[in-house]
Amino acid sequence: MRAAPDDLTASARIRAAAMRLFAERGFDATSIRDVAAEAGVSSSLVVHHFKTKAQLKEATDARLIASLTAMLGEVPTDAGADFSETARSMAELLRGEPELMRYLRRMLIDGGPAASGLFHGLVEATVTELGAQEAAGIVRPSADARTRAVFLIVNDLGAIILRDLVEQAIGADPFSTAGMTQWGAVVMEVYTGGIYASGSSRDAAPPRSGVGAPPPAAAPSASPSPATPPSTTPPSTTRPVTDREDR
Repeated sequence: MRAAPDDLTASARIRAAAMRLFAERGFDATSIRDVAAEAGVSSSLVVHHFKTKAQLKEATDARLIASLTAMLGEVPTDAGADFSETARSMAELLRGEPELMRYLRRMLIDGGPAASGLFHGLVEATVTELGAQEAAGIVRPSADARTRAVFLIVNDLGAIILRDLVEQAIGADPFSTAGMTQWGAVVMEVYTGGIYASGSSRDAAPPRSGVGAPPPAAAPSASPSPATPPSTTPPSTTRPVTDREDR
């Protein structure tokens, strides 16, 4: 998936520059003047296209959501699906817009209406998709379908937030072609086959290493990614205008 023609325009360069700086510094620490310098344009041109810094952030949020929706639409949900072709396609998108995952990480850490809207959209889409797969006999029923969906989403988002540490641990960037192929294969192995041997005791002591409460005896067999992408739209105002707004 390559950048659309409009992404070669001045407004797209400004948006990409804003996305990079917002990801690196945060919204409050980035001024319109900073964005203009990064994009190689004048501050007046930034104002001409986006009016205010808050509206510029709305544009970057919208770009992220559109790109993420496109990526989710390419993720296979069949148990026997070949993840390698999907990994290549997703890696191509990220090569063209390397700031996307950094921006998403910043959004999730900072929170706010845009992050909340994106997360809840993912939850609703995942609940719906898993419900359809339950009805088709693909995944097991759950006593708490919504919490299961949130659990699966958190697994995926954790790789984004901890991207650098994941790369150190597995020897590959989880968002490179090789890394997504490696990561995706293990995800499908765990979700389709579980991690406990057949007939293992429910009362067996949990491993001493690791963090958190012991997992349930029966591991979930659902695919972690919704086939139906989230239909979220950024709020009209994601953050209040700050005193750096027109610098």
